[in-house]
Amino acid sequence: MVSYYYPPLNDVGILRTIGFSGHLPDFGWQPIILTVKNPDLHRCHLDPKQTSPRQIVYRSRSIVNYSRFAGRLNGLISKIVKFGGVNLEYPLIPDLFMVPDFACGWIPLTILKGLRLIRAHKIDVIFATCNPYSAAIVGAVLSQLSGKRLIIDLRDPWREDIVQRMVGNRSGDPIHMGDRLKDFMDRILETKTLHQASRIILVTEETLQVYSKLYPTLRDRFEVIHNGYGDGFFTGEPRKRFDAFTIVYSGSYYYSADKSEAFFQALANIKNKGVQNGNIRFLYIGKSGIVSKMIEKYGLQQITDSPGYVGRKEAIDLMGRASVILLRNVKPHLTTKLFEGLASGVPFLALTGEGEAANLIRQYSKSSIILEGSNPGEIENGIRTLYGQWVEGKLSYQVNHEFENSFSKYKLTEKLATILDRLPDSHSMETGLNA
Repeated sequence: MVSYYYPPLNDVGILRTIGFSGHLPDFGWQPIILTVKNPDLHRCHLDPKQTSPRQIVYRSRSIVNYSRFAGRLNGLISKIVKFGGVNLEYPLIPDLFMVPDFACGWIPLTILKGLRLIRAHKIDVIFATCNPYSAAIVGAVLSQLSGKRLIIDLRDPWREDIVQRMVGNRSGDPIHMGDRLKDFMDRILETKTLHQASRIILVTEETLQVYSKLYPTLRDRFEVIHNGYGDGFFTGEPRKRFDAFTIVYSGSYYYSADKSEAFFQALANIKNKGVQNGNIRFLYIGKSGIVSKMIEKYGLQQITDSPGYVGRKEAIDLMGRASVILLRNVKPHLTTKLFEGLASGVPFLALTGEGEAANLIRQYSKSSIILEGSNPGEIENGIRTLYGQWVEGKLSYQVNHEFENSFSKYKLTEKLATILDRLPDSHSMETGLNA
């Protein structure tokens, strides 16, 4: 299992690998983890307390972590060209040198380490999870050199133009020279890497639809395994809820993808009208600067609490004590908070619009309200409706057992094991690195 994100890193990217690797032995597969020894801490969060026991883990070094140097060099070049009357308003240096991504310095030594591990442990299958997409390149090269079958776990769409099309930008065309070059390189790398794989796992049905159209000859190799939720964080015991009606939001606010401030406007409207005598509160879990700015901009300090960045277990505990979970979801992704919220049984104020996220919420969380998320008046009405139901004791906090049986990490790992068991012979696939 080639995975850049792994403990002691504490980013959301570790959850999928931890879940799969923890349960695969139950289905007859022994995972060997190959991860990074010196992660780029400009892109990752380190938590020495974060561990994954009972796993066989090897680590390879990144020759260089480019993020720090690329940003500084880009800033220096921006200042130089500005003297010539040119404004460099995009990350030219990262686009040119960080291919396919910030973890590219990890590729060379990881390939060498991987080859040794394949021989030493008699590896049957290579599983590469990404992003970063450097892991997929490592997996594809190892597969080509060793003849071992490859599974690529594509947690996010590789190419930015795919993301742009899925969020509504129909052109999805890169604008700047650096963007165009990166798009060109990503297309080549993605095509060759995906053709090398025996199976390509995607995490949403919406992404499956897009990739099936982009790569019709690979349609039979695509599978969907949702992110689901970590079984170990949910004991089934009810959590004591906050005394006040508390809307909880955890993690990134995705402001760069969706700059709507409508939720904060709606909350300010309720506060300024003196509704419910201050019995509506907002709890933010994380360190997002934009959320802090919005709280200050709309004067929400008196009704907002924020413990800052906390560990995942504590964050899930706080979400489980909520009256309502605020959910934002940027297509084509399905945020982990969606599955963790459904596993907690807490209703959503879901600012997702229509799509796969909305469908899952309707199916498994009947008390939730789903809105587009750009209209402050609609959001204000949604908050008032949920508050009224909370006062009357009509909000349901019951976990849907059908959801538990479908989206726990154990059940999703069972699906992965079935894919592993049914892989075709290693020599029957057309390989992409020779294409």
